[in-house]
Amino acid sequence: MPLPSKITPAEVQAIVERGDAVRFVDVRQPWEYENAHIPGILLIPLGELPRRFAAELDPGEAVICICEHGVRSAHAAQFLAAQGFSEVATMTGGMAQYGGRVETNTPESFS
Repeated sequence: MPLPSKITPAEVQAIVERGDAVRFVDVRQPWEYENAHIPGILLIPLGELPRRFAAELDPGEAVICICEHGVRSAHAAQFLAAQGFSEVATMTGGMAQYGGRVETNTPESFS
């Protein structure tokens, strides 16, 4: 099922719980990620996305971009769509409205 361009926190929670084949990309800063993030999510801060996306993301996979309130993730989704990603969405409301299970720790690439 193709992703819509916008997806709610409740829909993201359901995708996480089902274990659907979706790549989640957190575009917040490392300190925001440390405070709370979806387990297993990839951290690529928005400012680093242009130089990291080609090596770390596959344009053939479904990608959901996530940030704190939904603004940065919308910019990230637009950027990825412009780079040829056909299934890319943003989580509206961001982590501020996400009610699913979260972890708190430092991402490996920043420790």
